[in-house]
Amino acid sequence: MPADNEEYTRLLEEMVEQTIADLRSLVDDLRLLKAGLEETLEEFKRQLFGTKSEKTKTSQADAAVETEDPASKTTVKEHTRAKKKKQQGMNAMQTSLSVMSLYLSRTKTAAVRTAMRK
Repeated sequence: MPADNEEYTRLLEEMVEQTIADLRSLVDDLRLLKAGLEETLEEFKRQLFGTKSEKTKTSQADAAVETEDPASKTTVKEHTRAKKKKQQGMNAMQTSLSVMSLYLSRTKTAAVRTAMRK
């Protein structure tokens, strides 16, 4: 322990000033971390919910894309789409199906019913 009170007081003041400086540095670091996490959260929200009819905040990257020179965009050649053939409905399906008939004797039918019940 220091010999006189003045030196002791000076050491305490230095310790308090150092602690305050450390805490201010910690607060600055935490503010940067918070800002980064909020930005990440907003990005996740955009990915999860997507852009809808509601008004959304535009980021600087989105604004840069919107102000891009229109001459740098390319035009895609048009094409005609082939129409699908109309289906005839159930009639076409029924004619393509084959019919199979099974004839069982009464004894075999009874045996099948008994087996199905078990």
